[in-house]
Amino acid sequence: KVSLLHLYCVLLCFLRQDILACQDQLPTEVLPEPAVSTSQHSKKKTWTSPKCWLPKTVSEFFGKFQKGSKSKAFDLEGVHGFAQFQSCMQYAMYLNKVVCLPFPQPDLAGLFSGIFAHELYKEMKNKSDVLSWVVSALGKTSQVAEEFYRLQTFVRHVVPEECFAQRQLSKTAKKKQKRRENSAASSSGFGEGSSSSSSLDTEDVKEEEASLDVVASCTLENKFAGLMSIGCDYP
Repeated sequence: KVSLLHLYCVLLCFLRQDILACQDQLPTEVLPEPAVSTSQHSKKKTWTSPKCWLPKTVSEFFGKFQKGSKSKAFDLEGVHGFAQFQSCMQYAMYLNKVVCLPFPQPDLAGLFSGIFAHELYKEMKNKSDVLSWVVSALGKTSQVAEEFYRLQTFVRHVVPEECFAQRQLSKTAKKKQKRRENSAASSSGFGEGSSSSSSLDTEDVKEEEASLDVVASCTLENKFAGLMSIGCDYP
């Protein structure tokens, strides 16, 4: 399963394409009027440098993850999730071609950047509240932050939460969480007995789940046999 971190990274990759387009050189027809030099020796007309309309926080955020980090840390879980997304996009494009291109083919090179997504994913794993961190890094009042929040809200509304894997905490976060749990247990007066009893309960539940028998609805030699049993009533 993919996690919410994969979703956030992919959505930010989509927004990244528009951000890079905004940072390109402006076309001549939208450049400001030329400013006449006030110098008496030279009356040459020069173009004034237009100010970038992107907030500084937005440009810094997307520029931070453009290049790979010097460390050779490779997150296998993150890369595996992005590989699933790329595979889904590939077969979606194949299906789009089969049905004679009802939708325009996306520019995958512009929509998705492996380096950007991987570096951003590693950064997100070290954050306790990822959604708040992204919105704050983009600027809470910026249009980019509002668009990102709107996109992730829509996707999470359509896709059930159980479709996303639980977030795996980093080693540092796990140690901090374990310390908090130990301190809470010691302050409440519960010792090792309670933890051992809870572990026995979980083992009993696992044994009950393992004892469940699974019966196939069709022969395993022919996995498509189950389709033949479906009745189709034609008008």
